[in-house]
Amino acid sequence: MKKILSQLTDPLPKNIMIHLKSNSRLWCSFAFVLSLTCPRDSEAGVTFATHGHNDFSSVGLSSNLMSTEAYLVPNIADPISNRVGMDNTAVIEVIGTRRRGEWTFEEKLRSPVHPSDSPAIDELVVLMNWESAANGSIPAQQAGDAFADYVLQQRPDWISRFGNVTAVGHSRGASFVDAFTSTLGASNVLVDSVTYLDPNPNSDFGAQTPTHRDNVIFTQSLRQARGNPLIHGFTISGATNLDVSSLLAAFPGFPQVGLPDDPHFAVQTIFGDTIDQARDTSLPYGGATLDRDGFGGEYLHIGNLSHNRPLDGLHPAVGGNATTSQIMLTACSPAMPRSR
Repeated sequence: MKKILSQLTDPLPKNIMIHLKSNSRLWCSFAFVLSLTCPRDSEAGVTFATHGHNDFSSVGLSSNLMSTEAYLVPNIADPISNRVGMDNTAVIEVIGTRRRGEWTFEEKLRSPVHPSDSPAIDELVVLMNWESAANGSIPAQQAGDAFADYVLQQRPDWISRFGNVTAVGHSRGASFVDAFTSTLGASNVLVDSVTYLDPNPNSDFGAQTPTHRDNVIFTQSLRQARGNPLIHGFTISGATNLDVSSLLAAFPGFPQVGLPDDPHFAVQTIFGDTIDQARDTSLPYGGATLDRDGFGGEYLHIGNLSHNRPLDGLHPAVGGNATTSQIMLTACSPAMPRSR
């Protein structure tokens, strides 16, 4: 593999064909051909974002606290639109509904212009809404697999047109995103970055623990330890893990579970503040204003290119030392503009 990677030159075409063999005690001898969808050498891209568990009725709170409207729009869609520019950004909400084991999907345009109607659109935000099944009725990774299948089968142009793929998941949405990116990888889609926001898979609902998937260039996790101890963020293997608890000293914390100012939810606000450079961060984060420099949104494909991504969350194929979940199968990595 190292020999193959060293022979590749920059720039790479968007789609390349490579032939690999593997023969070891752990793998049967086999040969296979990969057709890779690689990121582009630009800041254009598509961001897939999702929420987490949404049923807090057991503690007497609303069952819709993780809603797209309450969190994904103000903390993901709006900051990206503001940073990239409203005229250059399209936002689409994909609503997945699961009934009797079958998924149906509906798309809602949440921006003035659909990407198919304007060549000026070079940034797409896809808000993945699985609220109908986010109450613990199924493991989050099943929803992630279903949404990935939808994108691959019905909207492959979202990836082929915009190139750089980013995925963001909050709380149990981390397991959703882990499965989502893994399924993309099974179809040879390389993901530029994954961000887990206070990831809490919650094994009570059968959710898998996220990791740094092999088709992901960079993985980061923002977590806190001030809120309800049952929903503290996990440390993610192979990721750059940043504890933002010190920024949340002004938030009430436990037992304010599920309220907008709960630390578990506030991690999303912090992330949005690192994306939108114009957003007012004069309100104190733990007694000091938020320093956006070098974390969170700055490591996305739309971030400041002068910020080197931390090595502990960076794939070994591009000089990092992150542990990944399986054998390296991609060959796009040397062309990544945000490798370091």
